[in-house]
Amino acid sequence: MEKLRKLTLTALSGGEAGDGIGNDTAAVRKAIDECSVKGGTVMLSPGTYGTGTLFMKSNVALHIFKGATLRDCSYGNYIPWRRVF
Repeated sequence: MEKLRKLTLTALSGGEAGDGIGNDTAAVRKAIDECSVKGGTVMLSPGTYGTGTLFMKSNVALHIFKGATLRDCSYGNYIPWRRVF
């Protein structure tokens, strides 16, 4: 059996994914598309990912680690999350 290809999005992968401020839809969709070619797992490390609708494809597993959050930012309703103390 061929090993699954693992593609990981992290807050360190370019500063755009999982920071709780930006729209990460394109980055997550790209990871899903790339993994669907030969099969693989998209792993979302701890962080806050603002996304619109995501379409899963065949041969792709989505692993959301503890501490990772998906937030809806579809239809232009995205409001950056901010901690208030």
